[in-house]
Amino acid sequence: MTVTIACATNRVKLVTKISRADREELAALPGGEYRGKAAVGYMVTGDGKIITTDKPRIETSFWFGENGSDFQEKVELASKASRDREYFKHKNLKRAGYYKTLANIEAALSGTAYFFLFNAWGSGSSFYEVRCFAKDQLLHPHTQLVLKSAEREMTREELETYKELIEAALKAFDRRLNTYLKRYGLSKCSYDTYWVDR
Repeated sequence: MTVTIACATNRVKLVTKISRADREELAALPGGEYRGKAAVGYMVTGDGKIITTDKPRIETSFWFGENGSDFQEKVELASKASRDREYFKHKNLKRAGYYKTLANIEAALSGTAYFFLFNAWGSGSSFYEVRCFAKDQLLHPHTQLVLKSAEREMTREELETYKELIEAALKAFDRRLNTYLKRYGLSKCSYDTYWVDR
């Protein structure tokens, strides 16, 4: 699905379901050999910068750390998790990072964080990655060093479109997890403990 959002200064294009033609178009761009194949959705800013969301891998191996004194408790926890579909979904959704990104976008829209665009694939590439920095981090020396390579800050319209892109990717991944559970259940998952103090 392609949506073009008009704002006062530019037009932002949002694609939440990539067609074969879209994928081929992305793959033909410099840096698109990987980004075009891995993308599940993308947006194009008014100045032609492409921001993609990738298809996360479904995690099927879960480990519980124990330090000897709580070994039996962790074994029981692993056993319980091995039968819990909600645990499987929660861990995969959390690992994908969508909830954290949405919280950061909300913080940026409220003025307590900032999103910047970085050219991830070198000069000549249209593909950009997005990084978030909290307002109180901006004066940190390391952040200052990182921000020197930033292209620019994202506009409010771009942030709102990026939020829609992340929400669409979250819904698509949730559907993938449901399909996985219908097909395989938890039969292909492994749950185990490891000793933390080693």
